[in-house]
Amino acid sequence: MSSMSFALLMLLLFGAIFSYESGQSGGPRIRPFGLFGWLASGNWPAKVGAGLLVIGIGALLRYVLLNVDVPPQLKLGGGVLLATLLGGAAAAIRARLELRAIHLALAGAAFGVAYLTAYSAYGFFGYINDVNALALLALVAVAAGLFAVASEAMSVAMLAMLGAYVAPKFAIGAPGPLAVYGYYLAASALTLAMVALRGWRALIHLSFLFTLAGALFFGWSGKFYQPEYYASMQPLLLALTAVHLAMPLFERNALPGGAPARVDIAYFLALPLVAAGLTLAIAPLIALQGALGLGALALLWAAAGALLSLQGRSGAARHWLMASLLGVAAVLCVAQDVPWTLLGLGLAVLALAIAPRMGWGAGMQELACALALCMAGMHIVESILQPAPAHAFLNVVALYRAIASALLAAGGILATRRAMGIGKTFNALALTWALLAFAAELSRLQIDCVPQLLYALLLLLLFGLALCGRAGTFVQMSCIVLSLALVASGWWAAADAAPAWTGALLLATALVLLAPAWRQRAASMNGGADIDAALALALLPFALMPWAAGAGRALGQASPFFGACIVVGGALLAALAARAWLAGSPNWDGALRGLHYLLAAGALLVVTLFHIERGVWPVAFELLTLAYLAGMTRFGRGASTMAGLALAVGAVLVLQAMLLRVLGPDRVMSAADIGHIHLPAIVSLMWALFGAAVAFWGAQTASRPVWSCGAVLLVAAAVKLVLFDFGSLGQLENILALIAAGLVFLAVAWRAPMPPSQPPAPDGAVPAAGN
Repeated sequence: MSSMSFALLMLLLFGAIFSYESGQSGGPRIRPFGLFGWLASGNWPAKVGAGLLVIGIGALLRYVLLNVDVPPQLKLGGGVLLATLLGGAAAAIRARLELRAIHLALAGAAFGVAYLTAYSAYGFFGYINDVNALALLALVAVAAGLFAVASEAMSVAMLAMLGAYVAPKFAIGAPGPLAVYGYYLAASALTLAMVALRGWRALIHLSFLFTLAGALFFGWSGKFYQPEYYASMQPLLLALTAVHLAMPLFERNALPGGAPARVDIAYFLALPLVAAGLTLAIAPLIALQGALGLGALALLWAAAGALLSLQGRSGAARHWLMASLLGVAAVLCVAQDVPWTLLGLGLAVLALAIAPRMGWGAGMQELACALALCMAGMHIVESILQPAPAHAFLNVVALYRAIASALLAAGGILATRRAMGIGKTFNALALTWALLAFAAELSRLQIDCVPQLLYALLLLLLFGLALCGRAGTFVQMSCIVLSLALVASGWWAAADAAPAWTGALLLATALVLLAPAWRQRAASMNGGADIDAALALALLPFALMPWAAGAGRALGQASPFFGACIVVGGALLAALAARAWLAGSPNWDGALRGLHYLLAAGALLVVTLFHIERGVWPVAFELLTLAYLAGMTRFGRGASTMAGLALAVGAVLVLQAMLLRVLGPDRVMSAADIGHIHLPAIVSLMWALFGAAVAFWGAQTASRPVWSCGAVLLVAAAVKLVLFDFGSLGQLENILALIAAGLVFLAVAWRAPMPPSQPPAPDGAVPAAGN
């Protein structure tokens, strides 16, 4: 009876979702281009809520099967009978077009019950072995796929394949890698067939998420990517990669530009990166098995390029390029002490340089720039963490830093020549890293007081220029260069400064960087004449960082959050000065204020996600940063929706951090420690309820920005439930919280849909049909 009851609940779920999605009669049929497009099209909270309910009901069924004392034969028999009845009812109304929604709902529920019943016979009761279970589940998946293709119902295909990919989670035992990934290979082959027949691009992304990319997130599949499973996992990995590489080749529908095309580019890059990473993860020896695996992947991409070339289709060149990169990586696996991040930066800049010759559009060039900045950031972090060389300048670390600066400068030149706004970021990062690397080498010369004296000289020069009257071009450029040099040399000067030096230079830095803005208080802001003043204010918190850390050491404050509070105070001081002296500034209000806001929000995000610490100063930093974000959102000129989003998410994260400080373990924590408290899904439900309340408010006030704030929190709750709370679904309370969160999503979809972008129609006008 229990399995019957939960299967009936699944029937109601499928009926509600398909009725909702099929409610438009006579309207145009929109074809989504990918998994994100399918989720985001129409009323997406209904689809997310459906997914959460499917997972929650599956976990609830597992819990009941484990804990309710009913004979197994009765449980399985009830599942078979109910699946048959639902399938028969769906077939009976197949010809009635007006009942299409109910037809799809009944069929979807039948396949869902069949999945759970088939897997229960294997995972719960051990009635069938691995091979028979694989065959039975594959049979159910084939039946669901055939129905979806025949009915042109992508929703059925999506939900059916979601059930197929999630099924291994509900096994009580520990199936081996061959059983699980052999089953995944069969499910991916079915997905390939549906993609080839119907061109459902969303299935490609769903299959990739749960089979290959899922190994990075979901524990039940990731645990098999270990060297001890190399013999069985390497062939399966190559086969899965080949299937997912073939999917876009079989799906030939033309894509429009914009987001769908960028999603496909991201998939084209993510597939080889994930496949290569998993290949190296399972290789017992990187120099042997790792190189062979990467070589095999290179052959797969070369074969795909050859196939495209023979068919006269576009894309062959990029497949060959990817095959070449994989081949180079295979060769480099044999080498030792290779600077991978620096090599990746060089390859990304090279890709940017040859992009026009390869016929790549603006999207691919932007992607190459993003990859270059990512590799540069990884190189900088890696370089900072390396031990200090014995000799100044004449060392490998300094050479690598110089090469990285040159590559960033080259990327900046290329991006600037092509009128790409990101070129300024390249140039600034190249100059800053070069100055910091030079200062780091100078600091090893161990000359007493020279760093502090040079820093004080820079302060005097900048202060003198700020007081020289109306600024000309030369004065502006000099202020800009000196401000950048001040930030770069601050870490060198503050490293071993005496307490007296630290206190004096901390105060002097704040006053001197305020001086250019004070000079501009009565000047005209037309034409961006205040670029030096705006940049000085933007650099103020960064210039305070080393001296704030030094002040903490001098006062015996071991916590880095003491200095972080000073830095946030500097950002607040810069914002107040800009509001008073640079009101209407195109440079400050146009870009630099937003950079401050973004960095403050990012710092709060990192701390509340990855470093939750008890103490006065950590709590003070979080509250001060949140107050800063609230003030900038309330009083900043042209406050955007993104500012409201950051503030809402920041408030929830700070509340979650406070909850962890009260209920979490006695150590430095991260957001993942939510899973270590008794009811982690309850926290996710709190996120969902908070987001739903904001969404309801946005719907009532017809404010799309407010509704979007709530939607972001809802999505964050869903991501946390799936990625972080999945392992706690053995507890009834967490299962019920997951189901409740799904119901919250459905309530938002039903009662608080996204407000229309256009103003409401005047009285008497006939409203247009909507989704």
